[in-house]
Amino acid sequence: MDFITSYINQYGYIVLFLALMLELLALPLPGELLMGYAGVLAFQGHLSWVGSILVAGMGSMVGMTIAYGVGYKLGTPFLINTEKPFIWDQSELKECQNGLVYMETSC
Repeated sequence: MDFITSYINQYGYIVLFLALMLELLALPLPGELLMGYAGVLAFQGHLSWVGSILVAGMGSMVGMTIAYGVGYKLGTPFLINTEKPFIWDQSELKECQNGLVYMETSC
């Protein structure tokens, strides 16, 4: 965590954007802690609080869009055709999809 905060001190918004984007691509980065640290830097006057919020929002949106695109392109065949990183077989995956559809229509 110390090396990330030193990068935020040096590069500011770029590191904040990249870290939050990569966090939403399932990399284990502490996004909440980074936003807290960005808040401290904004309080001290090193970063703008509006800029920090906008950059964090943009990084999160880009990360979610990339994750959605990967899921949309690879989809179910990726989960079924892989060597066994996922423990689901095709019937369990279909059951999960049916349950999600039921939850969406019942709301």
